[in-house]
Amino acid sequence: FFLALDDYHLIEHDAVHEVLNYLIDHQPSQLHVAMTSRSIPPIALSRMRVRRQLAEIGESDLRFTHEEAAQFLNKITGLDLSSEDISVLEARTEGWIAGLQLAAISLEAENDRTAFIQAFAGDDRYVMDYLTDEVLRRQPEEIKQFLLHTSVLNQLCGSLCDKLTQRKNSMALLEQLEKSNMFVIPLDNKRHWYRYHHLFSELLREQLVRLQPAKIVPLHRHASEWFNEKGLPHEAIKHAFEIEDFEQAAKVLEKHGQRMFEDGQLLELMTYYQKLPKSIIKNHPCHMLRCTWSHFLGCGEILLDLVEELQRQFDSGQLELSDEEHAKIEIDLALMKGFLAMQQRDIAVVEDCANRAIQFCETIGMSAAIPPRLLLASAHFVRGRLDKAGEIFRLLIDDSFSNEYLLALNASICGFARVLAKQGHLNEARNQLTDNLRRLQEKGWDEYLADTAWVYMALSELAYQTNNLDECMQYLENVAGIEHKDTWNVLPSMIDVRRASVYFARGDVEKAMKCIAAIKQPEIKPSLLPIFPISEDDLLSAQIKLGDMSQVEHWLAAKNFEVSHEANFEREGESVLFSRVLVRQGQADKALSVISPLLLRAEQEGHQTLAIELLVLQAMARQSQGKTRLAIVSLERALNAAKSEQHSRVFLDEGAPMTALLKHALAGRQSEYAQILLQQMSNEPAKNQTNDLPVEPLSHKERKTLALLVAGLTNKEIAEQLFVSPNTIKTHVKNIYRKLGVNSRVEAVAKGAGFVNPA
Repeated sequence: FFLALDDYHLIEHDAVHEVLNYLIDHQPSQLHVAMTSRSIPPIALSRMRVRRQLAEIGESDLRFTHEEAAQFLNKITGLDLSSEDISVLEARTEGWIAGLQLAAISLEAENDRTAFIQAFAGDDRYVMDYLTDEVLRRQPEEIKQFLLHTSVLNQLCGSLCDKLTQRKNSMALLEQLEKSNMFVIPLDNKRHWYRYHHLFSELLREQLVRLQPAKIVPLHRHASEWFNEKGLPHEAIKHAFEIEDFEQAAKVLEKHGQRMFEDGQLLELMTYYQKLPKSIIKNHPCHMLRCTWSHFLGCGEILLDLVEELQRQFDSGQLELSDEEHAKIEIDLALMKGFLAMQQRDIAVVEDCANRAIQFCETIGMSAAIPPRLLLASAHFVRGRLDKAGEIFRLLIDDSFSNEYLLALNASICGFARVLAKQGHLNEARNQLTDNLRRLQEKGWDEYLADTAWVYMALSELAYQTNNLDECMQYLENVAGIEHKDTWNVLPSMIDVRRASVYFARGDVEKAMKCIAAIKQPEIKPSLLPIFPISEDDLLSAQIKLGDMSQVEHWLAAKNFEVSHEANFEREGESVLFSRVLVRQGQADKALSVISPLLLRAEQEGHQTLAIELLVLQAMARQSQGKTRLAIVSLERALNAAKSEQHSRVFLDEGAPMTALLKHALAGRQSEYAQILLQQMSNEPAKNQTNDLPVEPLSHKERKTLALLVAGLTNKEIAEQLFVSPNTIKTHVKNIYRKLGVNSRVEAVAKGAGFVNPA
């Protein structure tokens, strides 16, 4: 038989509890006790748990799951809500059945139910009435005041609540509230941290504003001070901003900002400093420095007004600084000038600034000197001194890990990998990236650091170069999953550019063109450091592959290129692009005059990957001149350099002309790597899958015009070759668009390449 005890929480006399405990200890085997209570009863529950004599249905068991909430709201109350609306309501009420019932009552009178659900909170009249009448009013005044005063907190612990309520027994009170099922939820197994149920918290805050508004400011200030003392700056700053106490927020940043900066928390620092008045930032050099650095590293722009103000205060002697603080500001000012010069590729200034900063580091015993060494390594990288750059980057990786200087970690990792890749060591570069990524993951830093996305970008680049297209796309998915954390808003463009290359390699020209079309030109900025891919160069290369020369023409006009016999590694990317365009336009002689000096220096100084690309371009240029024998000589040199590390796409992306050249190279010889590349080319789909024949036949002059479009010529160049006016060419192009059923030059080139021979 059963002994049923309902609402046991109403029992207050200890004698009753003692009798019940005795009864349970000596109960006959046929007796079962069933009890309901809003609080945990003071009986020997732990002993019964150990003996497996207790079946419990707790608060978590009574919460509705998504499926149960859907059945209740749609089948029982007949609201016919969408799955998304149900998910929002279930999250807002945390499965609390009474809360769902109250929401359903309110929804019956609502026309725009989705809008109501999005705004549903503890101030809903039914929820407020229920929680006020059934919960809040029934509490003793001491408990009620405790609940109101701690409602400003998102998470609660004993000492924090003591600070806000000026009492010493908050931990015991929190435990009592939990046992009483007072909408208090433990956040850890040790029951150190708690939080209030969302709806209950919102009710309490509404009540605090209504009943005790004067308490709000001191409560938030006390909370900010406590979090600041405990080393929890984000919570401390949040409470300071909640009451617009900017001086308190500045104190928190003064104490914890440097650690946040070194940990790579740039987005958070940028957000905080954007909220602080400039007058407060200019009151302390640490704020001017961190605000400037976080903004520069996050957006690529130097806040010159802050730099000038810092320099003015520094030069005037109005700053009271120790010798160490004086040297640190010297270091930061030198670094700011150096990084700005790096963006402008003024490498002489970069090297001077980096070396001066390193000297200042040595004077104050900063042996690691990580930021200036990173700057110096980047300068060596731009100048083409790969051995020097690689050695510094390699040491920086270990120093950044050991000193937990997270801000420079991924830049050093990517820098070392880029050096290895430029030297032709693709496998070693890939191993270095994956090994260091594993080290990041072991420490839990991979998702914490915003710029981890660049490590995945570097891996995707290597995968593409070796024709591992699936692997490349997987790394791009990794980038897409975390790129929102990176404040440098160029990654979306980089992802689209790389995807376009993969789609083109797979023969899906339409998808490739959509990726290029999705790129927003304002996002294309100079790289913060040269060790990261140059997004503009990659975009233009992709557009050349697709036959879209419009942006390339603007780029050429802006650069005002002149053929020089001096090889310059600082502009190697631009030189390669320029050479590619010249080959495309049929200006082989001019292209070779750009390629030859750069190729010579690349081979002399160990720039293996660049040398392979230049040899391929040299072969293509010589082939276009009809000098097949010389073209094969260049190609064989490229194949010999490429085979050990499986450089593939540099050949495959040249398409049909490269296929013909490889077949020439194989005639009468044995070239295992040429055979491998030809096999890979035979497995690739044609790049013209959208190339249907025109619905209306093209005229003879339109076919000539289209052939020259496919060859990459501009309207003006086509007019000169056909001896007609540019307006006539515009008419031909318009007719070509109509007959091919396309709307752009890129689409016309992609569709026309299948049935015309380029001029």
